[in-house]
Amino acid sequence: MIFMNILRKLIVHNRFGNHTILFGEAITDAEIKEVFKLRYQVYSERDYIEVSKYPNQLETDEYDLSGKSHYFTAIIEENNYCKIIGCIRVIVDDPLPTELDFEFSEPAEMRSIPRDRRFEIGRFIIIPPDKNNGKYLPRGVVRLFLLDLIGDYGIKHNLIGGYAFIKQTLDQKLKKFGFPVGYIKAYRQVYPENGVLYKYFTQKNDPVIPIYFISKQCFDFTQKAIHRQSMFEICDEDTYIFKDNILNNVLKVIKIV
Repeated sequence: MIFMNILRKLIVHNRFGNHTILFGEAITDAEIKEVFKLRYQVYSERDYIEVSKYPNQLETDEYDLSGKSHYFTAIIEENNYCKIIGCIRVIVDDPLPTELDFEFSEPAEMRSIPRDRRFEIGRFIIIPPDKNNGKYLPRGVVRLFLLDLIGDYGIKHNLIGGYAFIKQTLDQKLKKFGFPVGYIKAYRQVYPENGVLYKYFTQKNDPVIPIYFISKQCFDFTQKAIHRQSMFEICDEDTYIFKDNILNNVLKVIKIV
């Protein structure tokens, strides 16, 4: 059963059948616990964390315990079964994690934003719904819809922009899609050795990059993308069908979606 505040619905038709993906904000303790489970699953598989520190197999940190976090999720719904396949966290705090974990000169675009109008996004995860059977879903599109929720959240709560730190591999995917982010050109990583994500920060083959973003720019980009009629059929204000056409098949081949 789904309790989250559903904000978007995406319907995907492919050779595996019809799939409905629901996007929204997790609002119950049970749903938020599923977010922590997914984070543990992915971060332990990728060797981002020291698993011995998580005997309950829930990946959490001080921001999850402080009440300063909000969680947005993607849930696949099929045959009366629901499974979380994506999540992203919003933190509203001062200072923000990126400002603590890196030393850098603040970008001009960020200096103009009052500190109480900034936020941070992180713990951005998307998984295949059935990795063992190789079931396909357009993870790039799931990423797009989750980012759309973030831009929408920022605008509705007068949060003008913020920071994030992302892996180089995710940065490459965002660049392929043309997603608007700003790069902090000169920085020094100062994440502590006793921090829960120390292994995440020190993987030399996939370094961490601090970035910043402006909410309206992000929301304008995602709204334009999900209203692109060549890619999506719009059923109503919040329900979209990812078309099974030549364009989208090409985008799958070149790994944009």
